[in-house]
Amino acid sequence: ETNEFHIYPRVAVLEKSFDEHMAVFPKLSYFDRQGELVVKVLNGRAYTEQQTVLSAETLQKVFTQPNLVVISVDENDLDFASPVIVLTQVRIGYFGDEFQGIVQATIPVANFAGLFSKRHLDEGIELVLTDAEGHILLHSQPDKIYLPLIPATTNWLAELARPKGEHAAFGQRIISGEQSYY
Repeated sequence: ETNEFHIYPRVAVLEKSFDEHMAVFPKLSYFDRQGELVVKVLNGRAYTEQQTVLSAETLQKVFTQPNLVVISVDENDLDFASPVIVLTQVRIGYFGDEFQGIVQATIPVANFAGLFSKRHLDEGIELVLTDAEGHILLHSQPDKIYLPLIPATTNWLAELARPKGEHAAFGQRIISGEQSYY
């Protein structure tokens, strides 16, 4: 529905479309070219009167990478009062000349908790979610949350990339144009 919303701003239609995705994305937002909120659907309820504006840094990132998803972490989202993963995308038409809006999906980090349960992992394997600085956002042991994954005296990116014995202890991928480790 975002493909035509910039031409035919039917908020009710956009709200309905966003509401259909609430099971996966509990908060979906649509912003105009200046980064001002047009509509936000949070847990099935629509908001249009909020004065939310995307940061200049976020706008710069999404306009630099049109039609690609930019992934970020917000350590304290006000709507969820908890850390969230934020997926933001500026939608540009096929020929690159038609702005179609900025769509943002927000997912609480806690929604990933089932993936981090030890009962789902093989013996000796541990799954951890960190922010870009290496601080733990989600761990099977809650007391480790917000602690550094690797001591501050260590270059954690180099440590994550270093093979351990015959197998690499961690993997790596390019996400949103940046080297990411898992």
